[in-house]
Amino acid sequence: MKKKKIIIIISIILAFVVSIICYLLFKMGYINYFYKSSNEFILLKNNMVQGESKVQLGYVFKDYEDFKNKIDSDTLSKSDFKHNNYVYVKYSYDECFEKNIKITNYELNGNDLKVKIKYTEDCVGYCITLKESAYLFKVNKNVDNMNVTFDYDIVENPKCRLHFNQTEKKPVIYLYPKETTKVTVKLLNKKLITTSYPKYSNSWVVTAKSDGTLIDENNKEYYGLYWEGKNHYSEIKEDGFVVKGVDTIKFLEDKLSYLGLNDKERNEFIIYWLKHLENNKYNYIRFETEEEINSYMPIEVTPKPDTIIRVWMTYKPLKERISVKEQKLKKGTRNGFVLVEWGGSEI
Repeated sequence: MKKKKIIIIISIILAFVVSIICYLLFKMGYINYFYKSSNEFILLKNNMVQGESKVQLGYVFKDYEDFKNKIDSDTLSKSDFKHNNYVYVKYSYDECFEKNIKITNYELNGNDLKVKIKYTEDCVGYCITLKESAYLFKVNKNVDNMNVTFDYDIVENPKCRLHFNQTEKKPVIYLYPKETTKVTVKLLNKKLITTSYPKYSNSWVVTAKSDGTLIDENNKEYYGLYWEGKNHYSEIKEDGFVVKGVDTIKFLEDKLSYLGLNDKERNEFIIYWLKHLENNKYNYIRFETEEEINSYMPIEVTPKPDTIIRVWMTYKPLKERISVKEQKLKKGTRNGFVLVEWGGSEI
C-alpha cells in the first residue's frame, strides 16, 4: 500500500513538472497549442508578426490534401475530413497599443458562422510586433460556403498592462543631394508619430538643395524634417558605453564624428542632449544598430540616397558605474546624395 502511494505521488509530481515544461515551451513559442474537440476551434499557430490589427476570413478546407498544401500543420489527419470541412480564419492583434482583439468562441447555425470576439481598448505602450493566430472551425461536410459574421464583446478601460512614458525625442532628418532635387520622404510606421514639423501626412515632399536647405510645396524653407514618436522598448544591453557626465561632450564629439555626422549636425545633437547627460554621475549610452532603427521606423526616400546615416542614441542615468562590453560602431562615410537623421530616448 505504501509503495502504491509513493508511485501515485511520483506520478502526480511528474505530471505537474511536464505540464509546467509544456506551458513554458508554449509561452516561449517552441510548441503550438491546439485544442481539438467537436465543440471548440483549433488554434493552428501563435506567433509574432508585423502588421495591423485585423480579423481575416481565409477559406473552407474540404479535403486533407488541400489543407496540407496551404497550411504546414499536423493538427488534422485524413480521417478528420471524412465527415467535416474546416473554415480557416486568422487574426492579428496588437497587445500594447489601443486595440486588443481576441477570438473567444463561435456559434455555427447551418451555413452561418458567428465568431465571437473580445475587443478591448488597451492602454498605450509600445510593441513593434503583433500577435497572429489562425483558427480552424469545424463544420459539416456538406457545407461549401460560409456566411461569417463577427460578434464583438467590447470591454472598455481594461487594466493597463504596459506603459512607457518615453518618446523618441527630436529625430531630425537632413537631406544633401548633389544638386537641387525634388525628394519624397516616407516614415513607414506612421501610427507611431506624435509630433512633426513640417506636418507629416503620408509623406514629406520637398525640394532639397545641396547645402541642406529644404523648400516645401508652399515655398516655405526648412533646414530639416522633424518628428517625434511613441517610444519603442529599449533596455540596457550587454554592449554600450558607460560615460561620466562630465565627459559627455568629448565622448559625443568623438563618437558622432566616427558615425558620420558633420560639424553642424554634431553641434545640434550635443546642444539638445547635453542637458540630459552632463549632470548625471554616469550614463549608460548605446547607439542603436541600423536593423534596430529600421524595425521601429523604416524609412523610404525617393530618389534613394547614396548614403543613409541614422544615429539614434539610448541612454540611462547611473549612480554607479556598471560593466558592459564596449559597443563596436560602424564608421559612417558620406558619398553622393546623403541623408542624415539623429534622435534618441532615455531608457
